[in-house]
Amino acid sequence: MLPRGYRESFSELYRKGVVRPSVGTKVERLASLRNMLVHRYWEVDNLRLYEEARGGGIEAIESFLEEVRAYISKDP
Repeated sequence: MLPRGYRESFSELYRKGVVRPSVGTKVERLASLRNMLVHRYWEVDNLRLYEEARGGGIEAIESFLEEVRAYISKDP
């Protein structure tokens, strides 16, 4: 299945085994936050933004990158 949008591309990566579901869902949440910031900035929930940043957003991105690097470095 091809993802229909930015957020769905992350769920496809964990469905395909590129990243663990726990990492994929965290990055998917960040993508939802990104979509809200870009497309509905007038509805931004400052508390949610703060909680996402403090609650492991950077760590989720770092984990995602590590897992993608590990996946692409595997021998076919």
